[in-house]
Amino acid sequence: GEIEADFRGVPINRAELGTGFGDIRLVLPELVGQGVRVFSTFGNVTIAVPEGCAAMVRVRHKPFARLQVDERRFVRLDDDLYATFNHAEAQRVSYTEIGSTFGTVRLVGIQAGQLQ
Repeated sequence: GEIEADFRGVPINRAELGTGFGDIRLVLPELVGQGVRVFSTFGNVTIAVPEGCAAMVRVRHKPFARLQVDERRFVRLDDDLYATFNHAEAQRVSYTEIGSTFGTVRLVGIQAGQLQ
């Protein structure tokens, strides 16, 4: 199935979202306790990080998956680790793990009032 969720303003301790077949589009919350995991086997995964939110994202894409990262918003820290530019000075950083086997993994920023 397909999952589309906007968690802005919703405090989340831990969340795991996944599909076998289908796309996932998720706007991260500003406050996450243990983290968010988002995976699709045969589908695209798009994670949107709201403006002002500090985040670190580990990307677990397989050889048949493609990766698209908004380099105006994220810096690559390691082979599979990306972070918002404000992550180092932020008091709270949201941690997310995302991946796809056969799809496109997208990591994008989103403006405060912008819809997903």
